[in-house]
Amino acid sequence: MVSNYTTHNQLLTVIMRNTSFLRFLICSAKQFWTASHLGVALLLVSPMVSAQGVVSGSPVVRLGEQVSYQYLATYDVAKLRGVLGSGLDQFMASSAYPYQALRARMKPPRYAVHLYKVTYDSKIPEAGGIPVRGSGLLALPATDALLLPLVSYQHGTVFERDSVPASVANSFETQLMLAVFASQGYAVIASDYLGLGDSTVPNTYGAPQASVQASLDMLQASRAVLTSKGRSVSHLFVHGWSQGGYNTLALLRSLEMKGEKVAAASTAAAPTDVRLWVDRLMNNPQASDAPWLVAAGSNLLMAVDTYSLPGLAERAIRPEFRELARKFYAFEIGFAEFFSKVPDQFKDYLQPEFLANANFGEGDFWKGLDRSENYRWRVSTPLRNYYGEADEVVPTAIARLPEQVGQILGSQTQAISAGPKSDHRGAYLYSLAHVPAWYASFMPVKPR
Repeated sequence: MVSNYTTHNQLLTVIMRNTSFLRFLICSAKQFWTASHLGVALLLVSPMVSAQGVVSGSPVVRLGEQVSYQYLATYDVAKLRGVLGSGLDQFMASSAYPYQALRARMKPPRYAVHLYKVTYDSKIPEAGGIPVRGSGLLALPATDALLLPLVSYQHGTVFERDSVPASVANSFETQLMLAVFASQGYAVIASDYLGLGDSTVPNTYGAPQASVQASLDMLQASRAVLTSKGRSVSHLFVHGWSQGGYNTLALLRSLEMKGEKVAAASTAAAPTDVRLWVDRLMNNPQASDAPWLVAAGSNLLMAVDTYSLPGLAERAIRPEFRELARKFYAFEIGFAEFFSKVPDQFKDYLQPEFLANANFGEGDFWKGLDRSENYRWRVSTPLRNYYGEADEVVPTAIARLPEQVGQILGSQTQAISAGPKSDHRGAYLYSLAHVPAWYASFMPVKPR
């Protein structure tokens, strides 16, 4: 997660090293120089089916050149109750967190929820603003209310291209947002991020500006869809879990810089300082660490190699794992195969020289990560950061950093513990059990 390209030579290097990226750039250039977007035209001719969960034959509605949307499905109240029932039990099956009391705090679903896939024009700042098409989910409660509060949700780390909000059947964290917020009268939006969902560019996991851009453009596109339906936004909220918590803080900063009013913001288990998070993963591994952290670290290195620092993968990853890393990052192999062939600890996956540089934070990679921080600023929006005291992914000290900075700078920022047994999923669930009542305190009239 590092800063933009600084020279055209870096961009050229990435293009030449990545043939799939080259094909994408050629297509993007054609789109940029022509008056219409071929991809949208094709959508209008042939409705999408199956892979993104779209109902067969549902039409694509085009709103100008930049935005289109398509009906996916409706989750009725019974379906949403199941999300908070047996679905939640399955989601927490591997957790020791006592979550039953939290379920009692969640209101029973009131409304069915209509789901739409939104596609929109975006760009990748780390790649010189290359244009790209993004996708995401818009969820609307089945009410006659014309003025809706809106929650922009930023999802967590995934290892499959279609484990994203617009493929809602593959994203239980998104289903929880529907059951907790959309079924209570909120509009809920969630970008798939660039490089996931419909987007065919390389995964932007290590390109934070691209993730923020995707969420900003998804927000703008969703407002256009709402307007086309005669509806508008009364209050804007932002929430995110894990990687999405990090992205939420970056999105909040961008919105505040643009003068956009955000009623309140919240995160759950956010790795607020990626430089510290990666360094700790390399040099101070814990027995309690989640087994998938090597995969997350590998994809971050590959994304930085792709978008910002060509050659990083060769410098950082041991030779015997490089091709495996490339295939996993490109979605050519799944997590199970990758996991079966890599060491348990990230440090054993990396070159010794690369590990040594981490001790002092020297080199372009570490300096780039340091520049990607998103919590060392004075937040004007009321902000709550929920964290788990037994989180196997994000150390408590990292999750609490925004509160410490807020105390120094005078921000309305709180760090809230989900309890002594709260793990990564427990922190998310705890946030969902407590955030709705807090959000409601900022609205004179509750959603109906």
